[in-house]
Amino acid sequence: MDQLETQETKDKQQKQIANTFKILNNFIEQQFKIQHPYLTKKHDLCKHPNGCLAHLFDISISGVAVGYLSKTAVQLIINLIKNMKQLKQAPIKELFKILINKDSLKFGLVPGTQLFLMQFMQCALRYIRNKEGNSNAFFSGFISGLCILLIKKDFRQIFALYLFVRALDWSFQAYNMCFETVNNPDNFNKFANKNMYEDIADTSIRAAWIQKKNKQLFLKGIKPFDAQNRMYIKHGGSPQIRIKQFY
Repeated sequence: MDQLETQETKDKQQKQIANTFKILNNFIEQQFKIQHPYLTKKHDLCKHPNGCLAHLFDISISGVAVGYLSKTAVQLIINLIKNMKQLKQAPIKELFKILINKDSLKFGLVPGTQLFLMQFMQCALRYIRNKEGNSNAFFSGFISGLCILLIKKDFRQIFALYLFVRALDWSFQAYNMCFETVNNPDNFNKFANKNMYEDIADTSIRAAWIQKKNKQLFLKGIKPFDAQNRMYIKHGGSPQIRIKQFY
């Protein structure tokens, strides 16, 4: 009986602590939550969940944080290898120097500024042109790439090489998406799941991509997993035409 009473009292105390934390959390959220119509406003073509200004703030902070933390982590590893004696003698002082460093802050400003400029240009061009296109991505990427001037000359080549490799990766993936086989029946998906290290997520993503790219098929109401109907479209009285001609 004593053990049951002690367990009940512990459960009550834990519930009280949890309730107090919930009350404090709700109070903090209500106090620091900024509600303004401009923060929730976005264009119909924008795919981000929150408003344009709020999204700009979020990605800028995340970019600065990622750049700062990556630079700080690399600097910490280098100091652990080279200056192990100094870290043992005065660990707090050395860690303070590593954490609060102008070079790390400047390095973190580069991805933050790049993300800010790219997203700002994309949203602004959507409002100005009222349409989505490759030109929007080109202009936003070109202007955001100018933030490389914020880096020192010693690190510009490394960062430029990183951006060049990322551009090659994106172009290669876009090339694969353009020439990906669009008529995938269920038997092929089963074969891919067993022998090609793919799972149901890959097939579902492929099906969603097919629905998005082939608007003619989607408007005609053809099922996404109907391979024979998905491969061909009856275009009026003319012979059946392959889907890739509509890309």
